[in-house]
Amino acid sequence: MGMVQWLTRVEGDHLLGRDLRIVHHMASSPLGEPNGCYPDEKAECARDDSTLADQHLDRMLGWDGLVMLLALVEEEGFPATQVNRVVMRLFVPGYEQARRYFRKALETGLVGRELPDDYFLEWQLREIVANIPRLER
Repeated sequence: MGMVQWLTRVEGDHLLGRDLRIVHHMASSPLGEPNGCYPDEKAECARDDSTLADQHLDRMLGWDGLVMLLALVEEEGFPATQVNRVVMRLFVPGYEQARRYFRKALETGLVGRELPDDYFLEWQLREIVANIPRLER
């Protein structure tokens, strides 16, 4: 199972968030390190007093999860690009499956760039997913 994680700190009367990401649960991490995919909390705290915040991935799926992610932009000042990427990974069909192949799909001309980096239309995602075997070569 995965986790949605971010770092947060208090600055004045506001929460400030950074480094929003999806990670493996520590017990399932392919990294095999003591912290797995998690950040080093002690180092992050020493850096700027940030603490780790997280939610289980299954809680972030569905409408409630979408609303919680969107609220991070307002509540913790996350850059919209970080939240948008996580939203696309969780809610746009084919996005997660295709995302490892975005660069190669563009380089080979399988799809063209119509939108900003890492933003793809539905037909483009379907084309990338359908051609994964070819893109893996």
